[in-house]
Amino acid sequence: MDEYPDPATQMLVGLTSPVTSFVRTLLRLLESGTAKPHLKHVTELFSFLLDFTKLGDQEAEFLLTIQAITSCVEFYLKTIGGLDPEVDISDDEEEEEDIITLPLVGVDMNASRTASLDKMITLIAVLVEKSRGPDNLIHLHPTTLNSLTCGKFPIFLYNITKENINIRQTCNLIFSLTRHNPSLAESVAEMVFLGVKNQEHSIHFFKLLTLLTELSGGPAGLPCYTTLIMCRVWDLAKACPQAALDWLSIQVTRNKHAQTWLLSSMGDWVQQYLIGHCHGKVRNSAAFLLVSLVPSLHFRQTFRTPRGTGLQIRESVESNDGIHIVHRLLDFLLSLLKTCKHYIDINIHGSNKLVSYFQVMNHLLLGKPEKLLLGKYFQDLWCLFHPKLSEPSIPVHPNKQALLQFWYSSLVDCRENIQLVLSNPQVVRNLAFNYILADHEDAEVVAFNRTMLPIYYGILRMCCAENRSFCRSLAQHQNIQWAFKNISPYSTQYTAAVDELMKLVEEFVKRFPDSTEQEIREIRLFKTQTLQLYLGILDGRSSSVTLISALRILLETAEDRVFAVCHNALSLIFDAFNILHLMHHEATACHVTQEIRELLNIFLDLIRTVRSSSKSPELHAVTSRWKEMPEMTSRLVTLCNSFTPSELKETSLSCLKEMLLLWPKEMLCHMVPMFHRSHIASSETDSSMIGPFFPRRHRRNLPAKAVRPPRPMLQLTVPASQLEASHGQDPEYDKALHRYFWSFHHLVDLMVRVAVNEESVTKPLIDLSAIVGFDGVPLHFMLFPKLWLDIYNSKNIEESTLNNSINLLVESTAFMEYVDAVLLDERSCLNNQYVFQFLVIFFPKVSAQVLNDQVNHVLSSVRSLLDHAHTLDLNNLQAVKGAVGDVRALQLVTGTEGFSGKHLLPSLLILRERVNRHTNTSPVKQTPVDQGTLGGQGASGPKEQGLGVQSSLESQDEKGEKEKYPLESDCMKKEKGEKEKYPLESDCMKKEKEEKAGPSRKRGNEKLMDTLQILFSSCDSLINQLQKQVEEEQEEEKEESTKSNEHSSSPAGPDQTK
Repeated sequence: MDEYPDPATQMLVGLTSPVTSFVRTLLRLLESGTAKPHLKHVTELFSFLLDFTKLGDQEAEFLLTIQAITSCVEFYLKTIGGLDPEVDISDDEEEEEDIITLPLVGVDMNASRTASLDKMITLIAVLVEKSRGPDNLIHLHPTTLNSLTCGKFPIFLYNITKENINIRQTCNLIFSLTRHNPSLAESVAEMVFLGVKNQEHSIHFFKLLTLLTELSGGPAGLPCYTTLIMCRVWDLAKACPQAALDWLSIQVTRNKHAQTWLLSSMGDWVQQYLIGHCHGKVRNSAAFLLVSLVPSLHFRQTFRTPRGTGLQIRESVESNDGIHIVHRLLDFLLSLLKTCKHYIDINIHGSNKLVSYFQVMNHLLLGKPEKLLLGKYFQDLWCLFHPKLSEPSIPVHPNKQALLQFWYSSLVDCRENIQLVLSNPQVVRNLAFNYILADHEDAEVVAFNRTMLPIYYGILRMCCAENRSFCRSLAQHQNIQWAFKNISPYSTQYTAAVDELMKLVEEFVKRFPDSTEQEIREIRLFKTQTLQLYLGILDGRSSSVTLISALRILLETAEDRVFAVCHNALSLIFDAFNILHLMHHEATACHVTQEIRELLNIFLDLIRTVRSSSKSPELHAVTSRWKEMPEMTSRLVTLCNSFTPSELKETSLSCLKEMLLLWPKEMLCHMVPMFHRSHIASSETDSSMIGPFFPRRHRRNLPAKAVRPPRPMLQLTVPASQLEASHGQDPEYDKALHRYFWSFHHLVDLMVRVAVNEESVTKPLIDLSAIVGFDGVPLHFMLFPKLWLDIYNSKNIEESTLNNSINLLVESTAFMEYVDAVLLDERSCLNNQYVFQFLVIFFPKVSAQVLNDQVNHVLSSVRSLLDHAHTLDLNNLQAVKGAVGDVRALQLVTGTEGFSGKHLLPSLLILRERVNRHTNTSPVKQTPVDQGTLGGQGASGPKEQGLGVQSSLESQDEKGEKEKYPLESDCMKKEKGEKEKYPLESDCMKKEKEEKAGPSRKRGNEKLMDTLQILFSSCDSLINQLQKQVEEEQEEEKEESTKSNEHSSSPAGPDQTK
């Protein structure tokens, strides 16, 4: 193949065969300029030639002999050199079919040209490789080789790379040409570097660089382009540093030689490009190149888009054996801290040359071993920070922020580094001095402070947690007080910074078992000063978050709370609550439930403390001047609905209770009309108005956040149509309803008791009590009957007040409805001692008004029961309770006018006998139970009890303590575990507490036996009543008969004698 024919002979090669003649004709189209690179059929031309070459070695040898490569190269060079002679198209009809038509208008000419030439490059690469002989050297005609290499500078290769024509095949062509030809390889490397420096086309040459380095190390004789390129890459970086660094970032992840070479030469390029370069993009590229040296994809990905934890990143690095590289990089970068002092002069280097440097080091802090590397360089870090960065003349300093971020990361979970700070007197003395500009109108300053301040305050917090002496000195530092005054109020702008400041406050007020008297005095002084500062500068409407956090931390003792109340805390809390209440009801996607709850808990503690310290004249003056009390009450009331989480609803009701006990007359004037209107106006609530927090059966999960209600509203009327089960059918559902409604019913109970003590009983209040009592019937609440039993039996209430209250009650329509509901719908309520005794006393007062069709309903239902007395299942607790309710209902109506129950005696006698036999034969030991008590409750008869409120007043007076409302105080003491003073209320509350906590003490057969004994006693009592009634009827009949006989036996008149 080395002996190519002379030009004359070459012209005769291939003329005898039609196929070769056709091939030569195609090549003449290229040589003559008839074919254009952008014409669409040129692709088919080169495809044909390529397929022809692949037919066999003879075909390839034929193309090499006729210098097809030279024809292709000259064809291409003419197109880029502008040598496109006009070609006249013959009119010969035979040649019309050979005319190559122009592409359609609108087709991208460059795209068509590139696509057509891709096949040409592949053809050339295949022919060059086909020319390789047994000696592994290529044997090309000198003219062909010269056209490809063009002497010392390969123009053809340069241009096809610049135009991005089939870069991969170009790389294969270069490999074929430079194998066993190192001088040409150097020329190609020089060509690539020259092309990279051209920014317009550098990306294509970088692609070629990548392929040359990735595919190196193939067959024998192939030059090592990695070595050729790496030894000159920094010369290339001088011209286009960012592109070179980005290219190296890609290569180090693929090329082990490149990684090793860069690690060993960090001193030559890291400082120059990572710190010293004037362009930020170059510094960022150098930073990413350093990160790319660590063999971990996760580590590289989390540098620019942080995600995942440090532990996950560390595991990823360790799994790729890269932890020693991390240590090597970090140690080298830390050694540059001294050098960095030359780059912090703002006038020369600006304010952000160290950002990328500290970002890389911060990313390299994967765990404690890496953080400990800072130890021997800590003094260099401090000298870099102070005073040049800690007190700069500009408000926005990215270098300072980056350094503080690195410093903060090095201290997290590393006590050794914190001790480095605390053991250095210079650092301890100057750490709190940090220039901060609080310009809340400048967006750039605000953005800088939003990221820098949390880091700085976090460093101070970690040092305070480690050293109490540093903590005490920092608490009184002027810069901390400045931060409280100028940063804390702006929680919406500096959320994270305010959060860190509040954590600092927690450290400042923290007490330890071994705290000295001096430390306690300093803590008390700090709390007083800070409370006074916050209560003086904060606006509850705009700084509610700061107010809540500050009061939650600082109000630890009753003394703190009294101080806060005396310094306008109640008004600030109302302002904050008012705006949060508005946001809760009107703002879209604004979840402030947690903030409202925390604020109300603080308010609740304040009111309780004020009530327990009501003897203070100063407090009395402050509370009497609190003008927002009515509005606070109305807003608390509107949080009591099914759209509010139960915890928040309970907290609101607790606040109302405490306010009622502190301001009794005023709160009664505000609450009674609101509650009364709400219950009067409420009809059967539509299901769409029932919120998600209303108790439902079989509900597994409650909403995590409050649902926005349609409007502020009080919604604690029991919706009978929405109750999904009667009482007793589903114990868990009963408990849920109890928890939901109990606090409100207890509040109304307390309102009546307070009104009785204050002699402020009104008709709306009594109506409200009866309405709420009627609401409690389906729930089997006993607060209403218990309340009126206490009032009726109290000996400490003035007779006029007592009579007036009772008259108002019996005249109430709601009370009539209550009686109807108990006797007709919920007779099982009569199992409760208080309900039964209440109706024993009060039913006769209204029997004439309610006994109409009601008696017939009672009799019909009871008659059906007694007709089956001999089949009643005495082992079914619910059935026995139902029988108790029915029998007690008969006891109530027995003796009323027009009622005769003697026909029920046989069934009652049968029932009593069955119960007696069942209880006597049961193996369970019987315990004596008072008639009318259930479950061994054993409450004394109501006639022996007085109104709990008044009796407690007397006991308190004997002790010299003037507790105004002992009932609520008793509830409070109950919460503290103190002894209760009112046996009846205590029993009631204990029973309810047992129901909340779980099953009562008596279970199974014991409870059933107690209920059976109550049934026996009730039957016995009713039988006695009926027998007595029968005897009275018999006596009346006998008297009438006697009178009739006497009248018939009297002497007849003269006109009547026979």
